[in-house]
Amino acid sequence: MEMEAIQATILDITHQDGPYILSAPGFAQQGAVAGSVEISNRIKEQILSKGKEVICDAIFKSLCPGHPANLHSIVKTIYQLVKDSNGNRKLLSIKQYDANFMAALQPCIFYKEFKADYAHIYLLHSSPKCQLMVKEIFPGCQNPTPLDSRAQRKKLQQLKLASTTAVVAFK
Repeated sequence: MEMEAIQATILDITHQDGPYILSAPGFAQQGAVAGSVEISNRIKEQILSKGKEVICDAIFKSLCPGHPANLHSIVKTIYQLVKDSNGNRKLLSIKQYDANFMAALQPCIFYKEFKADYAHIYLLHSSPKCQLMVKEIFPGCQNPTPLDSRAQRKKLQQLKLASTTAVVAFK
């Protein structure tokens, strides 16, 4: 049978993309057998590829209620000056702030282009005193940074270095 005949007589009727991969016939059997493992794996792949985004959103919403599932907007919730469980204002160390910020930014780093100027957000979300000192050490810190990930990572490293230097100089 030619491929056109197979397509018309079998595949179009059964709504298949192509023929199933057939396993070799079992001992003392006459015909080929469709491999259930192969078919099962194919179905699982289709389900996961179609439902991955919905599944990830559902998991995120259950783990982080009240936060948007947009990875980029999570970074915008990280500040150096925070409130503790009693409502008192607490200043995180620059190391802790940087660790929190970079952990929130980690899922976004794999994109070639960022959706926001995270280096600018990093500076704005640091404490006012830290901002003033960083501006003295690193005068170009307020200039807009291109959104490509390489430029952003470089600027973030410069800001972290300037912030750390500012903290050491302040002590």
